[in-house]
Amino acid sequence: MPNATWRTLTQGIPRNQTTAHAAVHEAGHATLATILFPATIEYATIIEAGGVMGSVKYSCTNASICSRQESMNVLAVAMAGRAAEEIEFGYSIDLGSFFDYGVVRNHLCSRNANGRRLHESKDFLIDVALKRAHEILVKERELFHQIIAGLIRENRLDRAALLALQ
Repeated sequence: MPNATWRTLTQGIPRNQTTAHAAVHEAGHATLATILFPATIEYATIIEAGGVMGSVKYSCTNASICSRQESMNVLAVAMAGRAAEEIEFGYSIDLGSFFDYGVVRNHLCSRNANGRRLHESKDFLIDVALKRAHEILVKERELFHQIIAGLIRENRLDRAALLALQ
């Protein structure tokens, strides 16, 4: 999303509210990535760059050949931003969640090419991933809230900081 779009959407909203919203969203991703990909989590940030309000960097063991379980973990991490918003705010309207859907759909398209049946499978897998993200965030609520607080306080948590919170 271009910076101008983000600024237009958040115009009139106090900066601390958009920061808190981004922290919740990115903390969702970071919580799941820290749990599911502890060997490859690099950082979580709410520093605006490249037109997005924040990001989390991690990878599966071998990005070009993910096992089925790793692939499902990638989907759960991708849906965790939306799950975090739903848990904390009761709804999700953030454009970050919209972007996350694109990441999930691209990940699924790169794994298979069976036309219409794939489309139905994508929706099912997205629902499964969102439900799994919800379950993990609720179970790991303390870690989730510590990451939110850390992101608001520091704006960026590196690998060592994320793993130290576990």
